[in-house]
Amino acid sequence: MTLDYDAHLARESDAFLDAVLAAAPDARVPGCPDWSSDDLLAHLANAQHFWADILRTRPQPPDSYTEPERPPDRAALASFYRAASADLRSQLATAADEEPAWTWHDSIHTVGFIRRRQAHEALIHRVDAEQAAGRSSTLDPALAADGVVECIEWMYAGAPAWGVFTSNGERVALECTDLGVRPVVGLGRYTGTHPTSGTAREEADLELVSASSPEPVDVVVRGSAGDLDLWLWHRGPLDALSVTGDDAVFASLAAILRHPID
Repeated sequence: MTLDYDAHLARESDAFLDAVLAAAPDARVPGCPDWSSDDLLAHLANAQHFWADILRTRPQPPDSYTEPERPPDRAALASFYRAASADLRSQLATAADEEPAWTWHDSIHTVGFIRRRQAHEALIHRVDAEQAAGRSSTLDPALAADGVVECIEWMYAGAPAWGVFTSNGERVALECTDLGVRPVVGLGRYTGTHPTSGTAREEADLELVSASSPEPVDVVVRGSAGDLDLWLWHRGPLDALSVTGDDAVFASLAAILRHPID
């Protein structure tokens, strides 16, 4: 499945601004309960400003980047957001996926990672804005299905290369019923020692086994791509999904997924 991430980024970023401005400035954001809607607006504005700068100076790391001072009111925040979002889109329009660029991840440093990540960042925060404004949310099924894979692969899995993931053989399928896509997740443990701090790490972890596979698994979590994506991001309820299979394996998965991601 080939997605136009630039088009999705533009659409989701515009929908985000429309929704966040429909919420009261101090409205709480259910997915990020410590934030008001204006905090959410400032967050995505800063994120898009930062990544535009990363792309402009690629492949240099952000050592000299200075986060702009937060604008004093909502109108100024919205203006800053519009400029940052336009800049990010402009930078991506002239960049190829395979070009090297700094990213926060240990193992992938490409423009393509940023392009995909920012499309999903805008999607999830558009949902946040709609929830703060009391609106209902719908997700593009193809983007949401890709979001299920992206969230597992880079937000939960993809642990640092200085450690080792050891599978315990337990597997869970996340079945997108509206698209017939079935990502498979493997459970296990991650162990390693940080090369700089010397801190030892040992914890339950997971890996993306396949972006879509019919293979036998211990648990199947079924639902629309949108409901699965929102559940993984802690923006939607488990009640929207069906779970069949080994209860203990699902409990192990759920414990890993309880870690917060923004």
